Amino acid sequence: MAGPAHEGYHLGYRSIPTRFDLPVSSPLYNSALSRFVEIIKIHQGSIEETRMPKYNFERFFDLSPDMLCIASLDGYFKCVNHSFQRVLGWKLEELISQPFIHFVHPDDVAATVSEIEKLGKGISAISFQNRYRCLDGTYRYLRWAAFPEKETESLFAVAHEITDLMEIIERLYLVVEASPTAMMMVNRNGAIQLVNQAVEQLLNYSRGDLIGKSIEMLVPTGSRIRHQQDRATFFGNPQMCLMGAGRYLNAMRRDGSEFPVEIGLNPVKLSDEQYVIATIVDLTRQKNAEEKLTMLAKDLEEANKKLLQLASTDRLTGLRNRGAFDEQLDTQIHLLKRMGKPLSLIMIDIDYFKQYNDKYGHQAGDEALKTVASLLSKCVRSSDTLARYGGEEFVIILPNTTKSDTMQLAKRLQMVIHHHSWGKKRLTISLGASTLTFTENALAITAEDFIYNTKLLSEADQALYYSKINGRDRAIHFSEIENANKST
Repeated sequence: MAGPAHEGYHLGYRSIPTRFDLPVSSPLYNSALSRFVEIIKIHQGSIEETRMPKYNFERFFDLSPDMLCIASLDGYFKCVNHSFQRVLGWKLEELISQPFIHFVHPDDVAATVSEIEKLGKGISAISFQNRYRCLDGTYRYLRWAAFPEKETESLFAVAHEITDLMEIIERLYLVVEASPTAMMMVNRNGAIQLVNQAVEQLLNYSRGDLIGKSIEMLVPTGSRIRHQQDRATFFGNPQMCLMGAGRYLNAMRRDGSEFPVEIGLNPVKLSDEQYVIATIVDLTRQKNAEEKLTMLAKDLEEANKKLLQLASTDRLTGLRNRGAFDEQLDTQIHLLKRMGKPLSLIMIDIDYFKQYNDKYGHQAGDEALKTVASLLSKCVRSSDTLARYGGEEFVIILPNTTKSDTMQLAKRLQMVIHHHSWGKKRLTISLGASTLTFTENALAITAEDFIYNTKLLSEADQALYYSKINGRDRAIHFSEIENANKST
């Protein structure tokens, strides 16, 4: 009476039907039927000890819409009800006179015999199906629940016709199998019911490895509990699709390797049972492409930073170049004018550098420039901007720095260069400084900003010139020149 529903897939039907119907009367009725009723009552959860009149059982047995029977382990029906004749077309006498295996589809015989052998060992068969031949030569799918009775060597069975359901499933199977996308069907308990060839290829499992197994076997260990919770939530309200289309997860192949997938879920109801058909899309290539894109974007960003750095850096000294200095000076003027804070500037020139360069050569001159740049860099703040202004000239932007603080730094720089241990010849520097003081809350950008820029540079340059004509190796602020001019 048992057999596979279809080779390659299996549906997990409910083990106990919602409606119980009983078999026809026969000479064995008195001994077997009472035991049959007791078994049915047990599986219905009934523990009543009430004894119903015999004629009520017979009538219930006769009118049952389900197919009820008592069979023997020798392969014959002992009794069947009229639903067998209604479904299969055979007279009851014809069904009882021949071995029931005679009516089973040839492809289901081996599996049916296997189930009978299990029943003979006292193992109940809950929810299995096979095909029975009708009088007109066609076949009907039957779903069985069978229970062995050792005392009488009898089998008590209830069958329900599921041909229409199986035809629906067959069509569903063909659609799923034809899909180039990996698809599988899972019941509410998480048992895999159906898979197509694309699933086998994607996960490196055969159908036999997957059918009837838990879907969680395909989920990485660390995510299984969460997946079980999400599955329970989904089946509680399939329309919510908490696990639904567009969810990104990691799946696990037979060899344990993990890979990213996108899961789409479609709820399906078959014979009052809720299932879900899941589509599985491998995102490995997409993820790899995204990672490569991210790496390329990062590399591009780094390259742009390097290009920007190269474009704004003096190649010899590693300091900011003239272009970067001009841009930073404009920025600081806008910022400090709005804040109402002072902005100072120091211009620096290496004394007699041309003679040094001519005497010791350009290579020695380059080394001297790098040494001066290094010494100056060690004295300025991180908020200051030190740049090579051109040739042997350097410049420092000092945001939020007063005249007195500017001169303290200038004199310190002058002394650092003066007292440095120069190998060939002592080098000194001349420095000129200027300071702008802004009114608080001034407009950030105005036409006067260019004037401020020019004024600051011009005054620092004049102060530098004054340092040179007054003996070099010294630092002078522009305000000192103004005061000297006023006194004369």
